[in-house]
Amino acid sequence: MAEDQQIVPYIQQELRDYDDALEPGYRFCPTDSELIIYYLKRKIELGEQPRCRIYDVRVYSHHPNELTERYRSCEGIGYFFTMRERKHQTGTRVNRRTKDFGYWKSTQKDTKVYDFVTRRVLGTKRPLAFYDEKDQKTEWLMYEYTCNNLNIPNGSHSNKVYLLFLLFPVIS
Repeated sequence: MAEDQQIVPYIQQELRDYDDALEPGYRFCPTDSELIIYYLKRKIELGEQPRCRIYDVRVYSHHPNELTERYRSCEGIGYFFTMRERKHQTGTRVNRRTKDFGYWKSTQKDTKVYDFVTRRVLGTKRPLAFYDEKDQKTEWLMYEYTCNNLNIPNGSHSNKVYLLFLLFPVIS
């Protein structure tokens, strides 16, 4: 989604997606490996935007409350693609600061995501907690998915490193 497009709150959206057509009892509940294989890898290799509620958004430009108000979720979980942003152009550290709202902090080490059939590593999953501008931990948790060992063809979107995020409030 281009940044200059106006975002319509999901309550007012008239566009229907696959989730609106599902029979009662069916849910969008992909596994970690499915998220990487069928959504993140395709986004990186082909630039393909899925026909479901996975939005292409600069996650770090928004407060988590704003994301949940603007974009439809799947049972309270928001799915987002975003480009990886670096703290410094030539550095390797990821910039997870969200303007004046706060920042996302890694809460654990990366977990490897395996293909259940071949047992090879597909990518990683990292939990991130949101800290507000007062450095207080909030109720928001996000999982960052990255892709490994891609067979990216020339001329693809390989110059862009996409991340896939699951965003949800932690209910205690």
